Amino acid sequence: MIQNEIWNELSELAFANERWLPIAGYEGLYDVSDYGRVRSFVKYAEGRILKQKVCVGYQQVTLCKNGTKKTHHVHRLVASAFIQNPHKYSQVNHLDERKANNNSSNLEWISPLLNTRYSLNLHPAMGKGENNGFAKITNAEAIKIINSKDIATAKELAVKYNVSQITIRRILTGYYWSATTGQKYNSRKKLSIDVVKELYWLTHFSGISAREIASICNVTTSTVNHIKFGHNHSKITGHVKNSKPAYFEMPESLQSKLSALNQQSTTQPVAVDFYSIDYWLGI
Repeated sequence: MIQNEIWNELSELAFANERWLPIAGYEGLYDVSDYGRVRSFVKYAEGRILKQKVCVGYQQVTLCKNGTKKTHHVHRLVASAFIQNPHKYSQVNHLDERKANNNSSNLEWISPLLNTRYSLNLHPAMGKGENNGFAKITNAEAIKIINSKDIATAKELAVKYNVSQITIRRILTGYYWSATTGQKYNSRKKLSIDVVKELYWLTHFSGISAREIASICNVTTSTVNHIKFGHNHSKITGHVKNSKPAYFEMPESLQSKLSALNQQSTTQPVAVDFYSIDYWLGI
C-alpha cells in the first residue's frame, strides 16, 4: 500500500502540468494529453489511462465507438489536438527522432518531402549516391562504370573499384545508383527469343551455375531458374512446369558468348555436359 501511494505521488508530480483535450471524433469518450497519454471515459466516469502497444517503434492505442474498434497512432492524436496545421501537412515528425516520445513539444506537422529530408540530415546512411554513409564509390566512379560496360567485364570493374561483381552488375542494370548514372532499372525486362533459348540451353546442357548464366546473359538468377523449371517462356522452350525438359541444339547466338567467356576466364573452359544431352534424348 505504501509503495502504491509513493508511486501515485510520483506520477502526480511527473504529470503536474499535463493538459487534456477531447479526441476529435471521440468527444466524451476519450481524451489525449500533451504528454502522449490517452484516457477513456467508457465505463469510467473519472477517466482511465489506456495501455499503449508498440508497432514498428510507434505507440498505438485502440479506441472504440458504436461497437467499432480502430487503432490510432498516439503521436497523430497528440498532434491533431495540440499542434496547429495551417499548411495541411499529412505527416507528423518526432523532432528528436525518438518514436516513443509523444510529448507535444517534440512533434510537428510536416510534408512527406520535408520529413524525408529531415531524416536524411540526421541519418546520412539513408542518402543517395556518394551521400550514402555506406557508399564505397563516388558518383564519378559510378558513371565511369556505366561508360565502361562495353570495354571491361564485371570482374575487371569489381577489382578496379574494389567492390563485388554483384554490385557492378546492379550498377550496370540500374538497380543501384540510377539517380546518379541515369541508368533505368527494368525489373520486367522483355527477353528476346534468342536469349530465352540461350538461358534454357545453358541451364540444362552445360556445367555452368545459374549465377554464371545470369552474368553471361545479363539477367537475374531468378529469371534463369524460372526459365529452367518451365515457370516462364514455356511456349518458346517447350518445357512445361513439372514436366521433362525438351532438348534442342545450342543456339548459334550462344556460341560466340561462350567463346568470349572461355577467353576471359582464368579457370578451365566452360564444359558442356554432353551426357545429359544423351539422357534427355533417351539414349
